[in-house]
Amino acid sequence: LFPPGSSPSDVTQNALDQTYSLEILLRDFHSKNYKDVLGELQFAFVCFLIGHVYDAFEHWKKLVHLLCSCDCALSLYPDLYMGLISILHFQVKEIPDRKS
Repeated sequence: LFPPGSSPSDVTQNALDQTYSLEILLRDFHSKNYKDVLGELQFAFVCFLIGHVYDAFEHWKKLVHLLCSCDCALSLYPDLYMGLISILHFQVKEIPDRKS
């Protein structure tokens, strides 16, 4: 996703840094409230882990990929990323051990 009227170099930059896509997500779907994105991430994880809903896992992966692909957003939304680190820490601890 890139802004309308972007130059080819801007398109490349937006492909490498997804901050613009994150800002669109925050603006259009979450009323600029980053906590809603973190809540959506947690809800998708719970739906997958407890409900075994594979689509929720795919949604969780897309959100994590988006959030981890935003270099400029680290300085724009430090509270979002502090929350993300905390959430991922506890989510990883909840993943069941794989026993062969």
